[in-house]
Amino acid sequence: MIRWLKRVFFARPLIGPVSLVCLAALPGFWFVKWLFGYTAGVLNSPYYIEQMAGFGYAAAHISLCGISIMYGLARALAFHPCFDTEYRTWLARTPFSGRQPLPAGPAHLVWQDAVVIIALTAFGLVYSMSPYRIVVCMFAPYLFFHAGTLHVTDNKGASYVLYCGVPCMWYFSGHEILRWCIPTLLYLLAFIQLPRCLRFIAEYNAQPAEASPPAVSEVIRQTNEALGNRTTVRGTDAGENDLAISFWPYNRLAPIAAHDFPRIDAILIPIALTWWVASSLSFIPEDEFLLPKTSIAPWIASFVISLVLSLGRLLKYMSGCSSPINLFGRVATLRWIVPGFDRIVIAPLLALGSAVLATTVMAACGVSPAFLYTVPPGIALLLLLNLGPSLHVWRLTGAHRLVPGMASKAGIGTEI
Repeated sequence: MIRWLKRVFFARPLIGPVSLVCLAALPGFWFVKWLFGYTAGVLNSPYYIEQMAGFGYAAAHISLCGISIMYGLARALAFHPCFDTEYRTWLARTPFSGRQPLPAGPAHLVWQDAVVIIALTAFGLVYSMSPYRIVVCMFAPYLFFHAGTLHVTDNKGASYVLYCGVPCMWYFSGHEILRWCIPTLLYLLAFIQLPRCLRFIAEYNAQPAEASPPAVSEVIRQTNEALGNRTTVRGTDAGENDLAISFWPYNRLAPIAAHDFPRIDAILIPIALTWWVASSLSFIPEDEFLLPKTSIAPWIASFVISLVLSLGRLLKYMSGCSSPINLFGRVATLRWIVPGFDRIVIAPLLALGSAVLATTVMAACGVSPAFLYTVPPGIALLLLLNLGPSLHVWRLTGAHRLVPGMASKAGIGTEI
């Protein structure tokens, strides 16, 4: 068992030392308690003993939660090839097909994990700590990182179920049946999808590396040679075109590789993110929120967050681009609106308006503050990620002028 714990906790940097700090937190607290009481001469004082007992329980809860989180994180990262490039490369050179047991160790839970959970639970009961808290603290990071492995191995449906299911473990913690069913069902889903994930890794790594698209790379090479400029290589990942032309205006005229945001991610990422934040804020008592009846804070929060997101999208789209005619030219020519350029502000304006409108409707319906503060910005993010034009289409078809971006002004090449 000791050998198992060493393999798990010290398979990745920092996890082992942080776990040791969490383990030493409780003995450290009792030592400080004794030292302070002995120095002040109040070691046997009933009041001092009563006060320190409460702090001792809190220190024990923090220590056990920290160890549980670190163990769940270590179990997710220790043996899964997704998190180890050398291990994954080595597996690609073996007959591993995803059906055999992993040579470094099992990515799924085994009996040693049950021993750890039982030990932590037993120790927690001494300090009146709920066993469910230990389970949540361990399963949350374990399932979250397994969701990440499913996402990168093209199993996005199961990954988003896990992403959205993890917050359900603490949101429904007050329900006696659901709170045990949720982590069980989520782990069964991760366990069932694990072989498919490993097969994808084996098949993907077994494929020969693809060269950069010849047409794009050849154009860049010829352009750099004509300009007397050296072609810059940014990376060596298979299938990535990492060549660049390094100065204005040729970096803006170079071929552009499309990197469109997948539609399923554009829809489900805002939903999952909103649910994570709302379920976490649900632990804060309602009387500690600034409520609509007495404050305009919900509207301000929605507007400010949505404004930041909208400005971020505008800056991304306008980097290296400018309006074909400036403000004075629009006034002089009476061309108040340039549809080919001004269409990029439609999505930000709709996002801002939708966030404020959603806040007003939810406040009128008496929605919980945890959702009142999170759903409107989530709606804004959903619109910003899904409303067109896409960045790739905008770069190719937008009615804009090409101008030097910040990277060009600094003399840095623009990657494509």
